[in-house]
Amino acid sequence: MFGKGRIEEVQRSLPEFISLYKTAEKPTVRFQEGAEGAKNIYWETLESKTEILSVLDLGPWYNKELNLYKWGREYTRERSARKIYERVLVLDTPEGRDWMENYHGSYKYTKYRWIKPEQVPMIKDLGGEINVYENKVMMALFKKPVPIGVMIESSALANILKAMFELAWQVAVPARQAK
Repeated sequence: MFGKGRIEEVQRSLPEFISLYKTAEKPTVRFQEGAEGAKNIYWETLESKTEILSVLDLGPWYNKELNLYKWGREYTRERSARKIYERVLVLDTPEGRDWMENYHGSYKYTKYRWIKPEQVPMIKDLGGEINVYENKVMMALFKKPVPIGVMIESSALANILKAMFELAWQVAVPARQAK
C-alpha cells in the first residue's frame, strides 16, 4: 500500500502533528439546568478581570414565575460594587424600556445601547443574556421548557463574539438618548 519512503515521511512528520494537537485550544463547556443553575453560571461573571460585553433580552426578568427582576438588580449592584465595567446591547422592548426607566444602578460602570429586535429578527427569541469577557462566553437562557446556564471557555469563540459585538455597538443607539 505505502512505500517505505512514505512511511518514513509520516513517521518524521508525526511529532509535528502531535505538537499541533497539543497546542490547539480545546474549548470547555459547562452548563446547569433550571433558573437557579442559570443564575449560578451568571454569578461566575462577577470574577471577570475585564469589561463584560452583553446582549440582553429583559423579557424573562418580568416573568413572575422566574422571579428574576429583584435578582437582576442584586447582580447589577454587586457587579458595580466590584467595579466591573459592562457594555450592554439591550433589546428595545417594553421590558427593556421599563428596566431603563427604573434603573438605579451605576452608569459609571455600565453603558447601555438599544438594539431594535427588527434589526436582528432572530434575537427577539434570545430569552436571556449573553456575556463575553476574557476568554469566556456565558449564556443565561430563561426560556421554557428548561432554563439553562452555559459557560464556554474558548479564546477563538470569545474573540469572534467580541468583534461582532463591537460592530453592533457602533450602530446601536445610546439608551439614555433613545426615544
